[in-house]
Amino acid sequence: MTHRIPGPAGHPLMGNLNAMRHDFLQFLVTTTRDYGTVSQVRAGPSRMVLLANPEDIADVLVKRAELFYKTRSTKTLLAPLLGDGLVTLENDRHRQHRRIMQPAFHMRQVQHYTDSMVTQTQAWLQQRTPGETLDLVPAVATLMLNIVIETFFSAALAETDTVRTALQTFSKALDLRVRSPIPLPRWLPTEHNRILNHAMTTLDKVVYHLIADRRQQPGTHYDLLGGLLAEHDAENEQSLTDKEIRDEIATIFFAGYETTTTTLSWIFYLLAIHPPVRQKLHAEITQTLNGSVPTAESLKQMPFLQQVIKETLRLYPAAWLFDREPTQEVSIGGYEVRAGQTLFISPYVVQRSPAYFDMPDEFLPERFTPEFEKQLPRFAYFPFGGGSRICIGQPFALHTIALLLATLIPQLDLEVLPNQVIRPAAAATLVPANGILMRVV
Repeated sequence: MTHRIPGPAGHPLMGNLNAMRHDFLQFLVTTTRDYGTVSQVRAGPSRMVLLANPEDIADVLVKRAELFYKTRSTKTLLAPLLGDGLVTLENDRHRQHRRIMQPAFHMRQVQHYTDSMVTQTQAWLQQRTPGETLDLVPAVATLMLNIVIETFFSAALAETDTVRTALQTFSKALDLRVRSPIPLPRWLPTEHNRILNHAMTTLDKVVYHLIADRRQQPGTHYDLLGGLLAEHDAENEQSLTDKEIRDEIATIFFAGYETTTTTLSWIFYLLAIHPPVRQKLHAEITQTLNGSVPTAESLKQMPFLQQVIKETLRLYPAAWLFDREPTQEVSIGGYEVRAGQTLFISPYVVQRSPAYFDMPDEFLPERFTPEFEKQLPRFAYFPFGGGSRICIGQPFALHTIALLLATLIPQLDLEVLPNQVIRPAAAATLVPANGILMRVV
């Protein structure tokens, strides 16, 4: 057994912090290229192990998943906002919550949202004018927030502005929390904590009101809140409490809203700089729909649309990094890893590996043929994670992205404004570092 894991030496005290701060994504890619698929990086005294071999990743996420937890640092970072949701729970409670929540994310349930998603998208489209300049990510976020309000809560018109304000406030607090290098105790009277506490108070007031109202007037609601209230764990007949429902709504919003927004933004950008791909996609959508609005059934007849989405998620996976820590000393990839040591697993790194993808930095949707996907190692492509913690919202995200593109592409043409440097930044999701300015053609 080899004990010393290879990796860049860095500064004697700071380790690799400077390189990480300069361009964390490129640092991870370069480290894997130079030191192999099991490497070690340092942030001050802390040593993290970077895994980039699909077999080792399967070992951690699936084969021996019971030995690997989400890291304490991630839980400390997110628990104040998300509470006890799927991101922070472990073991039996995680499995119980997932069993209760799973029906709300089944494709049959997700398809109930199709008409309202199309309606919201058409309303957003009507506000666009030729020559208009869009700051793409915030513009798409506005559309996604309207869809979230509708699909999460079926909020009445009178409640929509209140819910929107609560979610926007919560989103800003999440962004601040994730970007903060050292999260401070919430009792300190800092500006950051004032924003955080205000966001918590605002969200809790709105969500608990909606829960109480729905419990008094249950009815039939094809939305996330209705699903969480109606389901129970078949093994012990337990349902989620109001606090647990609130935490899961916050968690799903965190895991789904910005990720879908950024993925759509990257797709519009990639289509704009690859006109032949956009033309091919436009032709497929218009020929399939023939003037009608997209439906769940018509989406199945658009294979190139699915290829475009898959290739975008390969190049720009919103969930670009996962972390785990072993509960005991373990052997991974021929090296010993101590209990509690942080493991980094990056879809961004693996999915740009020339070992699995020809011309890995090129946007080539046609590569995703059924034959190609069959020969890929299981964790050479995993934009939604894997194992028991695979993203529960994957059907919702993929359906939403496909539906919005099928609605927008025939009627919305965007071009990238000149003199911009477009590159991804390693934030909570893989966002464009300086935004993307586009013009409506």
